[in-house]
Amino acid sequence: MNVLRTVGLALVGVMLLLVLPVAGAETFPAAPHSTFALPANEWWLVIHDQCNDTLHWIAPSGEYTSIPRPQLPNEAAGSPCSAKAMHISQNGRYLVEIAPLITGQNGVGFYDLQTGQWLIVHQAQPNESIYLGDRYSSDVYNRIAISFANSPTALRAWRVIVFDMTPALRLSSYKAAGQRSPALWAAGFSPAR
Repeated sequence: MNVLRTVGLALVGVMLLLVLPVAGAETFPAAPHSTFALPANEWWLVIHDQCNDTLHWIAPSGEYTSIPRPQLPNEAAGSPCSAKAMHISQNGRYLVEIAPLITGQNGVGFYDLQTGQWLIVHQAQPNESIYLGDRYSSDVYNRIAISFANSPTALRAWRVIVFDMTPALRLSSYKAAGQRSPALWAAGFSPAR
């Protein structure tokens, strides 16, 4: 049995967020208004303990620290032990989270783990769902592509927004009604098969 399968079986109720290499020390919040420094390591594993709703930083030597999962401003109460869609930037500083809001719509939030502050929360349109890609949905320049799609009961349409996680700015947007977008196809993106 390979290492990833072993980790997956051992972490029932825990969602794997990311493995990131760290060359130097980074500073992240341990609790509101306090920070901790991550020492240099070959890699860091960040996991979400769904039942305790905490994030844990694990290095080759073991668990280093944990924090309560930052909740989006106006995040609706969720069911216990539920999975949350999350992504951490490749440099480990920015957390992107998707959650339902008290407005009844979904939101995608950008959180700066170094300052412990929310940068922005982008609210989806009514009847629209938000999807984060896999670990390759962001790049080394802290840009991330996030897709939005209408729910099955609404008129069929989708869009992709590319955000800069650093200031949480919207860089570009691609829209389509139906299955194909000429702009995305021209840029080399195609639907997963």
